[in-house]
Amino acid sequence: MKVKENQILEYINNEGFISVTKDSPSEEQDFIRKLKAFGLLINTKSTHQYNPTSVFYKHYNLLLNWEGKIEEYQFEDKSLKPIVNNFTVNTISQFNQSPNQVSFEQINNSIFVEALKDELREEQLEIIKELVQNKSDKKTIIQTLGGFGKDILSNIIANVLTNPNLYS
Repeated sequence: MKVKENQILEYINNEGFISVTKDSPSEEQDFIRKLKAFGLLINTKSTHQYNPTSVFYKHYNLLLNWEGKIEEYQFEDKSLKPIVNNFTVNTISQFNQSPNQVSFEQINNSIFVEALKDELREEQLEIIKELVQNKSDKKTIIQTLGGFGKDILSNIIANVLTNPNLYS
């Protein structure tokens, strides 16, 4: 990739976001659109601000060393070290909604863990795992997750709610 593209990747990794305006160079805007199209960035509440996804962090180091165009990069490459799931699989009791809405009694814990893996870096996941194992209170866990980024909590909930296994 080009030097400017690597600088953009490094900026996103270091700052946790990137903003684009109409005054941003078109080359930069195009690259950010590509990162968004490949699922590496998501829009936040501001239409001009983008935050990195877990896919970004999973592929960050490989992308920095990639010599081709981003379109040629194989994102489905499984050569990355996977995050090991050391959480126990339990079920979480859930609520019944009114008729005409989805009703479910239990969510398999693996759906929730998958959502955490999708949004957190490995070191962040380890911190949360330690808090859970130490039976930390709800407030501490929420504050810790919120400290990882302002959209982390909502992204985790969205991942759980959009997981097709939730409704099967």
